[in-house]
Amino acid sequence: MPGMMPLASMLPSDIHSTSKYVSSAGVSSIEDILILEQPLLRLPVDELRTQLKTQQRLSEKDFMFCSNIVESKRKNPGESDASQVSATIDSVLQRLQQLRDKMVDLGTQAGTLLEYTQTRTEYLKLLQSLEPGSQAFHDWCAIRLDRMVVDYMLRRGAFKSAEQLATQQHIASLVDLPVFEQIRKIEQSLVPDEDSGVQPSCSTALAWCSENKVTLRKAKSSLEIDLRLQEFIEQVRDRSPASLQSAVQYARKYLLPWMHAGDPAQDPSAVSWTSKSPKTGHALHLSKAEMPHLQQQAQRAMGLLASGPDSWCYADLYDPLRWKMLRDAFRTIALRVYDLPSTPLIHIALSAGLSSFKSHSCYPKKLRDHTASAQDDYGSQASSLFLSEADVSSPSLTAVDDRNPDCPICHTAGLGTLAREVPYSHHGNSRLICRITGKVMDDKNPPMCLPNGRVYSEEVRTTD
Repeated sequence: MPGMMPLASMLPSDIHSTSKYVSSAGVSSIEDILILEQPLLRLPVDELRTQLKTQQRLSEKDFMFCSNIVESKRKNPGESDASQVSATIDSVLQRLQQLRDKMVDLGTQAGTLLEYTQTRTEYLKLLQSLEPGSQAFHDWCAIRLDRMVVDYMLRRGAFKSAEQLATQQHIASLVDLPVFEQIRKIEQSLVPDEDSGVQPSCSTALAWCSENKVTLRKAKSSLEIDLRLQEFIEQVRDRSPASLQSAVQYARKYLLPWMHAGDPAQDPSAVSWTSKSPKTGHALHLSKAEMPHLQQQAQRAMGLLASGPDSWCYADLYDPLRWKMLRDAFRTIALRVYDLPSTPLIHIALSAGLSSFKSHSCYPKKLRDHTASAQDDYGSQASSLFLSEADVSSPSLTAVDDRNPDCPICHTAGLGTLAREVPYSHHGNSRLICRITGKVMDDKNPPMCLPNGRVYSEEVRTTD
């Protein structure tokens, strides 16, 4: 091709390099795989621990109740006649029968969790006996990929498709269908489908908070307070006298204790920056930065009693978008409660591979300059969040001709979006790939530079 010259020392924008970030067998190490598999075992074990604590708490409570009744009758035998003693025994037996029914249900759930734990333990144990690169190892990785796809579909709301895939691939015990089903039901109760005609409700989410009160306390979550505040807002939204009276009673029962939390003048027994839920009775340990904000929100909510939904000063509290904010907040804390990563597993697995392919030539120069400017202004961690999809697809930042159509990172609307958050690869031994032929440029097929600065392989000269 006329005008082509051997490549000198330069950095053209259309050169893409690759490097090896895998073991000699071409696969990731077993230790690296097991790091990503921690939630697979942690979730059923934590759920089983919770079940056992629940059984212990219920049995101790009911046995103590029955023991106190029997002991009181034994110490005072003359205070009750035969009919009263018979009625007392019947009540004790009824209480024990109810406890037995609860234990049967909890035992069934615990048995299912034990089966899940055993299946997942055997699945991970099998990895230790496999030779990397063997067919059995690839089959194991195929099951792992199916699990990641199911996890991604569950997080995106495609529950039926995820359930069908899990059933078809026989991996139902290796994925967390029940957990995401529970999360989905609570999210739908907070933000129902528009066509369903169902009104949003906090009842299901509050029941979940009561069941996981210990974990929420350790996580210093304010979800229950936000839900209580939303219930108060919905009662005030209907301006009828009955609803306003009900809202006042609700505020006295649930909001006022939190407004005076940590104030010795109002609550002498309160611990600093600690509040107790009047219904569940468990402490809500919040940080000093969070508690004043929540107290201020509760104080502002009192103004809703005098101002309707048309009041501009309380438009943020009456905003229906608060339901979506509650749904997102619940999803975030629910994943923490169940020890599940906030990012889909397939994104985490892809990030390592995307980092090994990511080079500076994958993004147009204008976009790289835009990224560098964002990094200088907001820091390296915030710069990836600064670039939205609109930034990447903007005509002022995108130069399609400078990107390789065969490179997954160059496709900014696909994997390139995910790759923006991973670091650039470090190439110890780089290879130059011809943009036209797709072949490696080496001593047998050396790179040639055009007068305009573009670089192609020498083989391009003989291509029609």
